Amino acid sequence: MRPAAPLLAAASLLAAASVGAEPPPKIATRLVYTTAPGIAGCPSEAALTDMIGSYFGYQPIQPEAGPVLTVAVHAKGKQPAADLSMRDAEGTVRWEESTEEGTDCDDLVENVALLIRLRLGPLAWGSKPPPAWIAAEPPAHAPPPAPPPALIASPPSASAAEDKPIRPADAPAAAPPKEKEEEAPPGFRSPSCP
Repeated sequence: MRPAAPLLAAASLLAAASVGAEPPPKIATRLVYTTAPGIAGCPSEAALTDMIGSYFGYQPIQPEAGPVLTVAVHAKGKQPAADLSMRDAEGTVRWEESTEEGTDCDDLVENVALLIRLRLGPLAWGSKPPPAWIAAEPPAHAPPPAPPPALIASPPSASAAEDKPIRPADAPAAAPPKEKEEEAPPGFRSPSCP
């Protein structure tokens, strides 16, 4: 049994590398997750999917995607182990790896989620976008909604204005009374007056 320290160190690097960076291009893959009979305490497929999504910062597991990520958990002696493989939409193997990193199945599957992030996330591609075989389709942008129809108010007819009595609520507001201006001494001109 090996400690999970290398994977935890890698997680720290992931966090440091993503601070202040632009969002990376996304990937999309289907997930096939199996656990051998007799392996106790393994998370569900939904739990693994959530773990992967939390490490990526979005959900790369998409049921309609072409590439297929397979995670098979089995016993290796008394310890759980996992075999991982990544195939493109045509079935070509793009990545395979096995791991025994974890003290129990729950710990192993958590480390598998991190390993997937390391092998298929932004650090795997360097400064380049992910290869086309695994890149997620960019979201379709819906056209902007049509602007609401313009409201054009027609002026009231002259006869309607004459027929309608003016009520105090309809009358224009009176201007506030002006304060009495001080009179300037004879011969004094204000700088603003010509």
